[in-house]
Amino acid sequence: MLKITPKKLFFVTVTLLHFVASVVFFLSLDKLPENDATNFYVNALYANSWLSLCNFGSSFISFLIYPFVKLGITLPVLFAFFAAISYTAFIQYFKLLSFQKSTNKINWFLLFFIVPSVHFWTGFVGKEALLLVFMVNILKSITHKKYDNWFWFQCILVFLIRPHVFFVLVVSLLIVLSTDTTITAKYKKKLMVYAMLFMLICLPLSALYFLKIDGLDFTAIKNYYDSFLNYTINKGNTAISLTNTTILSRTWYLLYMPLPVFFEIKNLFQMVVSVEGVYFLISFMYFIYISFQKQIRFKRLDNGLKFALLSSLLLIVLFASYLYNLGLGNRMRMMFYPYLFYFFITIVNLKNEKKIN
Repeated sequence: MLKITPKKLFFVTVTLLHFVASVVFFLSLDKLPENDATNFYVNALYANSWLSLCNFGSSFISFLIYPFVKLGITLPVLFAFFAAISYTAFIQYFKLLSFQKSTNKINWFLLFFIVPSVHFWTGFVGKEALLLVFMVNILKSITHKKYDNWFWFQCILVFLIRPHVFFVLVVSLLIVLSTDTTITAKYKKKLMVYAMLFMLICLPLSALYFLKIDGLDFTAIKNYYDSFLNYTINKGNTAISLTNTTILSRTWYLLYMPLPVFFEIKNLFQMVVSVEGVYFLISFMYFIYISFQKQIRFKRLDNGLKFALLSSLLLIVLFASYLYNLGLGNRMRMMFYPYLFYFFITIVNLKNEKKIN
């Protein structure tokens, strides 16, 4: 008789939840008239040429699916394809966490992988599905110190999808490399030069073609900032005023909100997200308690843990700096919580060490 262990049941739950979330998202498209998945598909379907879609962000997703759309691949099939691609990222995470070798006990932080929003935002035709795959592969490469051509190519793909995320990852990489004493000075210098060259080349490209700033002078940047503030005023049903909030309050919104009692819950989706917010809040409090017990020291962590922690913290600061809608914040979480919970889970798994130093 097949023995059903907690670990097997957990893995099956993650698998089912991921693909069910993808199906639910697809079946909800009629209720979401301005959804990204449909826009990507329509843009690819009616594009004059493949090259006309070669651009940053949303256009790049349409560029990627263009050949499939022209071959007659339908949107439901693309949903299944993207869900399958992003599912491989969860498999890679479990491998990095040595999930198969670990105890059958499911710790509190592993519950992150059954948070509905995690699968909702990564299980459809969109940027998050691909970003999750590329970011976990980048984390894997840094953990194993494998900085090959595939590593740099995936960094470029992240840049094409979300340039601002790319810059955070490169900055984090530079800090990790600067603290790595296990590689030769010559190799370290080579890697850091590559990373800085990437940044120098990509920064003006993203400003001109992604942010669409008219120029790189002070006046053009100020005009862009003013127009962005105007764009964010009362944006959506859960708008956040950038002028009437601080970065600290927006960080709270980004990490945990909406929370029951603190926010008026108006629909089922917000109710689910509010329960997730409670989970995230308890997780942070629990990890702070664990951190004091284990006396974590940054310089003694391996490269993967350093990178995961730095990238998460920098992304949180970046997103909180311009968070103007709670729904947007819920989606943004998928770009830093996977790294952050990888860090949490790995630290907790070092249970036999009283002190990480």
